[in-house]
Amino acid sequence: MLHNSYVAHGYCLMWKPWLVGLHGLSDILTALAYFAIPVAIFIFVKRRGDLEMKNLAWMFVAFITMCGLTHVVGLITLWAPIYETEGWVKGATAVVSVITAIAIFPLIPKALAIPSPSQLQLVNEQLSAEIDAHKKTLAELEAARAELELRVEQRTQALNESQTFLKRITDIAPTMLYVYDIENQRNEWINRNVVSALGYEPDEIQAMGSALFPTIMHPDDFARFKDHIENQKKLGTEDSVEFEYRLRASDGEWVWLLSQEMAYTRNNEGEVTHIIGAAHDITLRKEQEERIHLLMAEVNHRAKNLLTVVQSVARQTSRLSDPATFAEDLSNRLAGLAASQDLIVQGDWQGVRMRELVTSQLGHLGDSQLSRLVVEGDPITVSPAAAQGIGMALHELSTNALKYGALSNEAGTVLIAWTTKIGDEGEKFIISWQERDGPMVSPPEKTGFGRTVIERMAAHAVSGDVDLSYAPDGLKWTLSAPLDRVLNRTEQTGRT
Repeated sequence: MLHNSYVAHGYCLMWKPWLVGLHGLSDILTALAYFAIPVAIFIFVKRRGDLEMKNLAWMFVAFITMCGLTHVVGLITLWAPIYETEGWVKGATAVVSVITAIAIFPLIPKALAIPSPSQLQLVNEQLSAEIDAHKKTLAELEAARAELELRVEQRTQALNESQTFLKRITDIAPTMLYVYDIENQRNEWINRNVVSALGYEPDEIQAMGSALFPTIMHPDDFARFKDHIENQKKLGTEDSVEFEYRLRASDGEWVWLLSQEMAYTRNNEGEVTHIIGAAHDITLRKEQEERIHLLMAEVNHRAKNLLTVVQSVARQTSRLSDPATFAEDLSNRLAGLAASQDLIVQGDWQGVRMRELVTSQLGHLGDSQLSRLVVEGDPITVSPAAAQGIGMALHELSTNALKYGALSNEAGTVLIAWTTKIGDEGEKFIISWQERDGPMVSPPEKTGFGRTVIERMAAHAVSGDVDLSYAPDGLKWTLSAPLDRVLNRTEQTGRT
């Protein structure tokens, strides 16, 4: 029976409890250990998804599992003779073991390439040193960045202060400053002086774009402006160009400007594309130049008239005066004419105050005679032509009074009065010379040049009429003329 059948392994151990227990416990513990190792490997491989040589790990799992299974079968054979099963299990374990052994040798170089813990520690230390160096470098870079940010902030603040300073300077500059785009024919920038000069806001000027000058520049100046643009394009580095022109202000008035410009930017061909300029308001200067021109023309005209008067005075004096007194008479009359002329010049050829005219023509009288004059009249300003005619008449009257009339004795007086009246023929100017308490007066036996002056020349100067009376109690001279022929233009305008 024993020859034809298997017996349990415990039988071979004579069923000694301690020996069977020793084999059984060893197989159980070994099997558990074998089964625990694949579980650990499985957990490790699953958690390390980037692990290399996973196939080898799974082969080790199969190999160790099969080894554990052989111990389980060996434990069973202690009581059941399943040696055939045990053989197949061991055979399978052998196959797996051989395959694992064959597969592991080619992987030895790869395994050797995997750093050892000491190597990893060394590499880790090197990495730590590099990290520390990088941290130090990063700290230095952070410090440099902070310093750079501080410098940028300081530069930005300085730039802002410079821009603020420049804006304030340009805003208070007593002239218009601007940057002009020649290519697009528009203002790029202009300071606020344009408001006081032209009445436009800077934004309004820039909004006009290329229509700026065609819109507000005087047509006579715009034709010249095109040539000026060509001159701007040819400006050298240190060159400047000037241009006088008129722009219409916001209130419709024409404002004269003088622009001084220099090159600002150029294109690749070296042609000027932008200019920077300053425009000065020269309206007052232009008005003064025009006024001077008109005054020069007026001076020329009046000089010719004055020479004509002087020639007439000289001619009439030589014809009607005694040769012995010709020089003195001519000198006195020219002195009176010069006194009137001085007042005309002082009044910028616009007019002479009547009281100043009377005072100037009586200045040749002595203090004792001047004290016997009474002067009364409205504060009016007469035209240069009226001042010249009336002044010559007053000078002639005072000379005659000193020689023959009220001022030739110690008691005579003279009343000089002027006024304005409104009558049927309109407003009149009336001036009178009334002598009192002088010698007995009688009409002259012959008409001299003095009478021509006080009658004809004075009346002609103001388109008026003269009444000359040789009353016994004193000479009386009255000049009446249209007021608009006597007053200067300023007072005429004020009265209308």
